[in-house]
Amino acid sequence: MALTGIAASIAMVVTLMATSVFFMYLTASTYWAIVLDTVEDGRIGAVSGFVHLIANLAGIVAPMATGFLVQASGTFTSAFVLTGGIAVLGALGVAIFVRQPRAETAEAAVPVVRERPLAGE
Repeated sequence: MALTGIAASIAMVVTLMATSVFFMYLTASTYWAIVLDTVEDGRIGAVSGFVHLIANLAGIVAPMATGFLVQASGTFTSAFVLTGGIAVLGALGVAIFVRQPRAETAEAAVPVVRERPLAGE
């Protein structure tokens, strides 16, 4: 995304933006998998709502920050570099802080399927 601010042609801008959006949506299911894997069942709705709140706040703050950066610098390059930097920090945060569930936790999360007795037994 950061390279989009210094692209020399419209084709390069569209290619870089499309690639960025592709990878952004490619990781969207990871957010919900992390919530489902790490939060107890009774709180999944509240935590999911909080995740949506943070994402939507970013959707409010980002255009304002972009406007301030463009006004101060006269170019969109700084806004794209900031966005790319935040994306890299987010990816590093996931890589560092998200871990595989421990074996005993993973085993406890697997539901036990019990067969129902047939009628007449």
